Amino acid sequence: MPLYPGASQGCDECRRRRKKSDTLGLCINAENNKCDLNKPECLRCCKAGIKCSGLKDSRTFINRNAANLTQQTDKNALVYALQNRRKSKSTAADFEGPSSSDDSQSRRTTLAATEPSLPSDIISIDFPGRLTFLALIEDFKPVSPGGIFSGDRISRDDPIYSSAALCIRALLPLTSLRIGSLNLSIFSLLTTYMGNLKSDIKLAQLAQSSYTSALKKSRLHIQKVMGNSQPGAQPKANLELILLLAIAFLAFEFVNENEYSEAALLAHIGGVLSILELYGPCNFSSPQMRQAFSGFRGIFVRLQYSLLMLPLTILQLSVGLSKHIPTFLSDSDWIRLPFLNIRKTRTERLHDIALQIPWLFCQTDRWFNGLENYASNDSNRRETSDSPKQNLETALSLLNDYWAVFDQMEEWQNNWKASEQGPLYWHSDIPMPSKVIDVDTVCIPSFPDETYQVRFQNTQKAGLAVTFWSFRLELLMGMIKLQRSLLSTQVESLEQNLAMAEETASLILQTAPYLTCCFEGAVASKASLRTITRYFELGDLEQDFDSLSTSIRA
Repeated sequence: MPLYPGASQGCDECRRRRKKSDTLGLCINAENNKCDLNKPECLRCCKAGIKCSGLKDSRTFINRNAANLTQQTDKNALVYALQNRRKSKSTAADFEGPSSSDDSQSRRTTLAATEPSLPSDIISIDFPGRLTFLALIEDFKPVSPGGIFSGDRISRDDPIYSSAALCIRALLPLTSLRIGSLNLSIFSLLTTYMGNLKSDIKLAQLAQSSYTSALKKSRLHIQKVMGNSQPGAQPKANLELILLLAIAFLAFEFVNENEYSEAALLAHIGGVLSILELYGPCNFSSPQMRQAFSGFRGIFVRLQYSLLMLPLTILQLSVGLSKHIPTFLSDSDWIRLPFLNIRKTRTERLHDIALQIPWLFCQTDRWFNGLENYASNDSNRRETSDSPKQNLETALSLLNDYWAVFDQMEEWQNNWKASEQGPLYWHSDIPMPSKVIDVDTVCIPSFPDETYQVRFQNTQKAGLAVTFWSFRLELLMGMIKLQRSLLSTQVESLEQNLAMAEETASLILQTAPYLTCCFEGAVASKASLRTITRYFELGDLEQDFDSLSTSIRA
């Protein structure tokens, strides 16, 4: 496999063949001489036994090579491709279909600042960018059979919405309250989403400036409310306002995420958690507050592993969190009370399970710290550590806890399978009746290579499946770390988990066509791609395990 997307274009023979075909033009022999970067036809590629990398398109590269995960060099190439995925500014059509509704959305939003608009008292007349804001509000409303979000376009009894979509959908009705600071934060969120969706540079610039203004306008109010940080000291309305502000800011950074926004994401996560502790789990009677909380929880549970990998000093300054320290969101009251007397969605039930994983990681870290203390030359550290026998018993008990959460996740998946008329996913070589496939005219995956790809009923279910696989991969990585320290008792189980982790990683990568075909999927897939990258960067676990297990069995 080439070391990166487009590597074959650097091959001298490939370059000569392409140049020759261009020179020949429509000559009848051109087809026999050109190298179209679709097959390894040149001698150098064939002798090296590599697949042609194709054009400099990371998505195509991922699609072609997702199933080839057996060699560490292949994994490094896929990591490179994942890290260097970029959306072309000139190809907004990659994210949007040619339907007239999409065109009208773009026209309404970008021209609203200059075109006359019908009078409306929804937004204050002195709000900057008022006409653009009104146009955005109309664009983000669910319109049957269309809409910005996939959950609106595909009508089902149980539509699946991304976490960003839930936040936006919860905040949208609150614009009628005409609260300046809140409306400005919502305006920046809608603008950055539409700007990214349409690859509109002017909207993106407007979003950034309005976001900065919203932060400045809200800071004093948030500091005033949070100054008295005792539960019950602040009126519920004050806490609700700053909670919604913080969620809007977090959603902005999540949608607009780049390599510079990690610290901001962490800061907003910490801010929302601090406000939630004061707000308490019993106050989510409003549908908007409950939906906003659900959206935040979805963002948090996806980012708590993948983003919280910054240097410890940055974490302490911005949030004071560690990726291996569970938060109060995993407490039974916070799992149950915000959704009291409400039927949870399938996604929310998955988040309930995933919130248990940080506690397992925390206990695993403590166990390894105990081993270090016992092996230390410091007598005080040795006295406070458990004996080898106690350590083994603790580790085996912890593995049982891992398996209990793993079984919950498998039960969740089995319940999902049982509720579907067709399979959740299938491989490309299996024909599937068209009646089980939902056509979304906006999110249409393309398959440059028909081999080694999985198929889904629609992009919504592909996104939920990848979320599930990401959580499962996180869980398996924690189990593998613990089992590798217990090879004398865990050889067979470790082999099974290594194979399952490899299969899960492969499934996530093979889902790339569904997640990269539209902006909504690209936003939802960022955390999963980070998980995949960390999995590959752990090194070749299979080779390490083979050498260790061989020495034990010898």
